[in-house]
Amino acid sequence: GDDSPITVNNTAINPTHVYALKGTYTVTLKTTLQSSNPNNNTSTSIYKLPVTTLSSTVDASFPAPIITCNKATFANASTTCEVGTLTYLWNFGDGSPITANNTAQNPTHEYALKGTYTVTLTTKLQSTNSNNGTTAVSTMPITITNVPPIIKLNNLTSQFCSDTPTLTLQATPSGGVFTINGVAATVFNPTLFAIGEEVIVKYAYTDAFGCSSSLTQKVKILFSSGFATITKYIETCPNQASGTELEALTTAEESNLTAIYGAVHYEWSNQAVTRTIKIATEAEAGIYKINVFNVAGCPLREITYTVLIDCDVKFAIPSAFTPNNDGRNDRLEVFGKDFTNLDLRIYNRWGELVYIANRRQDAWDGTVAGKQAPEGVYLWTVRYENPLKRNVVKQMQGKVVLIR
Repeated sequence: GDDSPITVNNTAINPTHVYALKGTYTVTLKTTLQSSNPNNNTSTSIYKLPVTTLSSTVDASFPAPIITCNKATFANASTTCEVGTLTYLWNFGDGSPITANNTAQNPTHEYALKGTYTVTLTTKLQSTNSNNGTTAVSTMPITITNVPPIIKLNNLTSQFCSDTPTLTLQATPSGGVFTINGVAATVFNPTLFAIGEEVIVKYAYTDAFGCSSSLTQKVKILFSSGFATITKYIETCPNQASGTELEALTTAEESNLTAIYGAVHYEWSNQAVTRTIKIATEAEAGIYKINVFNVAGCPLREITYTVLIDCDVKFAIPSAFTPNNDGRNDRLEVFGKDFTNLDLRIYNRWGELVYIANRRQDAWDGTVAGKQAPEGVYLWTVRYENPLKRNVVKQMQGKVVLIR
């Protein structure tokens, strides 16, 4: 049907014909009977059939792929009319690097993100004739509507201490299956494994669209013992300059633990990492939690401090004293705590200043200029400050009776 010259191929029983151009051709088969019977010697039958050819050398084509979750499986339908072989190069349209998968005849590609991608197949002829290197290209858009879920383990780390309490395994999203060393599990109990053992924990999850993800965590079991929980309570009124010190451990306790476990480190609930911290203001009252770990990260102590800051000044002066050297109430003393910048002044009945004290430990012995003061009622005034409320001066006054 292409007006090619008559050759021996045209008289073959099962010929192969190469078309120079693609198109539709009418192929005619003429069959003539050769017989010794004179009546049938020229019996002839003619058959006609339209034939559509591809390109003269290479055709690249592929049907829509089979898509499962984010995986697309391609079926290559490329052909050639030439003697030779075809090579393939797939571009999956997502910018992924070229690997051996890109040159496979029927590859499966995994997409990282949802979206529409243009897939390109380039088919190339490898032949010894003049058509060697001929290529054909086919493209097709495909849409990925689902991808595997992102999963994470919520409470599992790469190291666990041998005496850590059993924990319930948790992951996001929930609803998947945990295995420990290949056996289904819902809890992790470090005491079931040997010190130094590396345990394989795996979590597998499949969503409603059939997309699956899995995550594996290796957990090493570390030596630990002697864990203790300690609760402490402290009531204080800290000095703003020096503060009140809170100790996670005493220096002796730290030395003992270091000798057993190596270096220890601290984690306070206020982000401090030192053995001690200081508090100096009322705003720092509250609960402090401290975790102490050994060098392997295993917990040694869990300490809870409840800190109450009470800076209401306690101040008192007796109503009478007896400076008669009998060893009882011989001196007028100031009682109380948590006050600073004391200024105590005592006056006689005529308003004359007879005594000044600026320290709490100071005391009046009932003398004035080295001489005994007379019995009677004396007036006192006092000024002092709260250490947490600087520049707020408290003033009081009262009477005291000197008895001999």
